[in-house]
Amino acid sequence: MIYCLQILIELINETKNGDKHDLNSSLRLLAHISFATIVGVLSGTYFGALYYIGLRFAIFDISFALLRGQRWDYLGSNKLDLILKKTNRWALLALRVVVLIITILYYERII
Repeated sequence: MIYCLQILIELINETKNGDKHDLNSSLRLLAHISFATIVGVLSGTYFGALYYIGLRFAIFDISFALLRGQRWDYLGSNKLDLILKKTNRWALLALRVVVLIITILYYERII
């Protein structure tokens, strides 16, 4: 699944370069979303970006934290993470699981 490979590449890059939220980081994220959109269109669906964003929301922060030896409920310092820090960590984990399940089911065209 190419979207998981994109997340792996992003994980490696973010782990190597640190948790920066500068222009280069934003451009890389935009490039990943654009690539996911193009792959989706080429494969006959217009939802490539949604697959990528769903998977990224569900697994990126947890994977990033574990790769850096931090707690699984680590959240960064970008604007979305600051909002998510105000929620209960177990509710956020449940939301991530639901988003992951919906993304996989939608990708497999089950729903």
